[in-house]
This record gives sequence, C-alpha cells and structure tokens, in this order.
Amino acid sequence: MVVHGSPEDGSVPDLSDEQYLALREFAAQHIDEGTCSTTPLRLARVVAYNKPATLILTPPEVTPRPEPSPEEYLVDLLDRIDYPYQQFTGLPGWIVSSSPGRLDLLPTTKTPCDAYHRRLGVVFGYPRDAIDYFIDEDKSQSTKIDLVQSGEFDATEVAYTTFVCYSYPKTPEKFEHHILVGRENRRQISKLARTWDLPELDTLADNAYNDEMRVLKEGERPSTSTQTIKFDWKAGQQISDYSRN
Repeated sequence: MVVHGSPEDGSVPDLSDEQYLALREFAAQHIDEGTCSTTPLRLARVVAYNKPATLILTPPEVTPRPEPSPEEYLVDLLDRIDYPYQQFTGLPGWIVSSSPGRLDLLPTTKTPCDAYHRRLGVVFGYPRDAIDYFIDEDKSQSTKIDLVQSGEFDATEVAYTTFVCYSYPKTPEKFEHHILVGRENRRQISKLARTWDLPELDTLADNAYNDEMRVLKEGERPSTSTQTIKFDWKAGQQISDYSRN
C-alpha cells in the first residue's frame, strides 16, 4: 500500500490509472441508477485530501449470495483506490482514510456512547462544536425545512448543506456558516471533476443538490432512523445510501 500524505500547498493529487477507473466506475454506476447518494463524492474528497475519512456502507446479504458479494465488491474498490481502509465492527461498512494514523483513532468499544461518537467525529474530521451538537442535540430545535418554510433562509442556499456531513444548531449564525461550508465543498467537487476529468462528480453533485432542494421545498424527507440502502446485485455494487459521513 502507498503511504499517502496531504499536499502541503493544497493542490489536487494526481490519480493513478487504477484510481481514476475505480472512481469513475463507482460514480457512473450511481448516475446510471438515478441515485442522489453523495458516497462517491465523499470518497473522491478523501482521495483528494479534502476530507480525512469517510464511511462506505456494506449492503445487507441476501440469498442466494451474489458474485461478487457486496463485501467483496467494496474490498476490491478500496484496494484499487489504494488508500488505508478498515472494517469497523461498530458500523456496517468500511472506513477509508487518507492517513493510516486516522484509523488508529477509531473507537475500541462496540457500544455507542458519548466517547464512541466523539472518536468517530474526530476520525471523520468534524468540528468539535458539531460533535457536541450531535451528542447533545435538542430534538425540538428547528430543522432545515422549518428554516426554509419560515422564509428565514432560501432553499437554493440551504441545499448546499447536503455537501456537509455534520450539523450545527439551527441558529442563523451557525446555519449561515453551514451553508458557506457546503458551498466550498461543492466548489471543491467541481475542482476535482475538472482536474481529474471526471464530469461524473459534477453530475452526481448536481443530482444531490437538486434532490435536497426538492426535499426542502416539499417539506418531506425519508426517515433517518434506519439506513436505506439500494443495491444492484447484478453489478455487485452499492448504489445509494443515506450515510452522510
């Protein structure tokens, strides 16, 4: 395995031929199936050192067992990406990172608790106040949909938060920052699409943005109490999920 280090000048690293093909195939499959998942975008950002780590979910097994299995497909994908990755028993999938040391920070306990969530937040590179908010979240607070429907924020701006993997308290100041982070992440995705000649990344980002804006305007979102995963068993590939890590 190649030991990767973040470019000090913030430049986009070159892709090997195998990395290019793996990312392109992963993104293209999502597009072909019409999913609005941001999984390939998060993976691309990790490869570009724009995000320290991300989770790629493993779809559930079915009978008869497909060839390759979901787990075998993901292992092959991550082997081709050639970045450090690890299966974490506390989550149904694989965590890939731009740094081997980042994976050493994963929780050692399998039981979710405050310390467990804090460690995961650090692994994924979340700000401390966002981690605190996730742990201590007041479920009675306003949602993004509430802020749009009240007229306080416009859906065209709020939709950029789909490119942010963590949440803040829904105060005007924090939410404005959340939108700015989302816009910057979307800009980075376009930069990767141009630099790597991967227009599929822009297409996926447009799909995710438009779907988020539709949800905000319609005022409904799929339940986040369970992870909804769609899987193309014939192609042997995960094609959508609601994981935002």
